[in-house]
Amino acid sequence: MTPRPIFIAAMAGLPLLFALPAQRSCFAAQPSAAALTPAALQPTKDELDKARKWLEQAAASAANLTDNDAKAAVCSTIAEAQARAGDVAGAKKTADMVADPDDKGYALRLVAAVQAEAGDPAGARQTADSIAARQPQAYAYRDLTEARIKAGDAAGAKELVELAKKAAEAVTVKIEQQKTLRDVAGAVADAGDLEAARKIADDIDQPFVKAMALRMVVTAQARAGDIAGAKQGADAIIDDYAKGLASGDVAAAQARAGQIKDAKETASQIENSDPKQAAYRQIAAVQLKAGDAAGAKESLDLACAATEDVHNPGSKAWAYRCIAIGQARAGDVPAALKTAAGIEQAYARALAYGAVAEIQDKAGDAAGAKQTLALARKSAEGIENSGEKSAYRDIAATWVRTGDCAGVEVWAKSLTDPLLHTCVLEGAADGFLPAVADEN
Repeated sequence: MTPRPIFIAAMAGLPLLFALPAQRSCFAAQPSAAALTPAALQPTKDELDKARKWLEQAAASAANLTDNDAKAAVCSTIAEAQARAGDVAGAKKTADMVADPDDKGYALRLVAAVQAEAGDPAGARQTADSIAARQPQAYAYRDLTEARIKAGDAAGAKELVELAKKAAEAVTVKIEQQKTLRDVAGAVADAGDLEAARKIADDIDQPFVKAMALRMVVTAQARAGDIAGAKQGADAIIDDYAKGLASGDVAAAQARAGQIKDAKETASQIENSDPKQAAYRQIAAVQLKAGDAAGAKESLDLACAATEDVHNPGSKAWAYRCIAIGQARAGDVPAALKTAAGIEQAYARALAYGAVAEIQDKAGDAAGAKQTLALARKSAEGIENSGEKSAYRDIAATWVRTGDCAGVEVWAKSLTDPLLHTCVLEGAADGFLPAVADEN
């Protein structure tokens, strides 16, 4: 259960407001969808029809929302879901309901990203080109660059990253321009041109934004397996938060290389508690992927210890949410439930319970999943911030995946708050589509 990008504004302390999560695309209208989505995960025609029907209801409900910010957020995620269900025309129509040009641009950015991941680079480019606001357009081109890199299209990636840079430079508010260039630097680095990426970072005036841009260069080096170069780059970053994140990327690379002891040593030396806990979680994720559940549990225990010292309430809540999911994936559901119960923020607690419930259901524990979902719904009732009410969508999606679509329908009808009603309708649709990958 991953909150969609536009709702991340509700989470204090997260550095990238519109960072697009990895997509597990379902794009039935494109012939290449089968190559992107494993056969076992592809929805049937009946499931797609049900998803589209729920999304039509969600879009109709969203049209009646009077809070422009909430409407923009919901329309963006509905549009993304419609694209994942193969209805790009419907997705663009939903995006058109957003009045603010920037918000509409971010909605179209999500649509373009799904098209790109689904193997439709021409359609994705057309969508990105249609974005009027330069900042979301720059991010869209950045996303398409990443898709071209994954597809092995170096020439296409180079063209798109130049478009991203040009759009970013056209952003008129300087701090926003520099934030956008920060992410473009990451795309340039991922494309393999570390020198050009560093040049973009060096031209950024704002110290923290510059540091985060340099961190993205380190991320690219770490992903490419250049541990020594990544470590050198991380050590050179001055800001302790950005340096900590970069060091976490180094630790993850060390873990992927089988150097678990070195990875933990790298994580232990991170001074800022927030990136330190994230580093231990990255190590745990690598261990879990390798089948070392016991090792993952130990790393998650270290993450818990580091999280105790995180000062920002939103960041602390989000970290515990991620730890709870990791514990459940490692097979320790009791620990996951205990961690989730201790989360003070209702939004993160609801998402944690919902994610654990889905893991329980996949493991065959239907009764346990039902009980945990009830805890998720109870936690969601305590949410006051409208931007965090997207939790209702994610809970509804999990509920549908457990096989109780009728229960979700009853829940939707019982909700008098238009925003909550819309979120649940969208969530019901999501439940029939492959889940968006969570990089926990």
